[in-house]
Amino acid sequence: MGMHLVCTVMVLKHDVQSIKRVSKLPVVGAQPSQVIFTSGGSEANNLFIRGAADYLKPSSIVISAIEHPCIRIPAQELARRSNNSWTLNQLTVNTGRPS
Repeated sequence: MGMHLVCTVMVLKHDVQSIKRVSKLPVVGAQPSQVIFTSGGSEANNLFIRGAADYLKPSSIVISAIEHPCIRIPAQELARRSNNSWTLNQLTVNTGRPS
């Protein structure tokens, strides 16, 4: 199974735009089963981090020390729950070096 495309879509009553987006999937080379519509960017980021971890060989996660919580929290959780399979490195803002 390949990676899934995560799309952010604000779901509205009678959302015609969602139907139009699904009809354009062949343009990006995706099948409907490979696309997940989310309600916003935070949900999409969280879902991507958790999903990508299932497909990648455990290694290092590198994030900025000022990362948005929707990135920082799932990255911290992944490192904490993986029994050290994933290690988390936070880059400092001024030096770009791990803190």
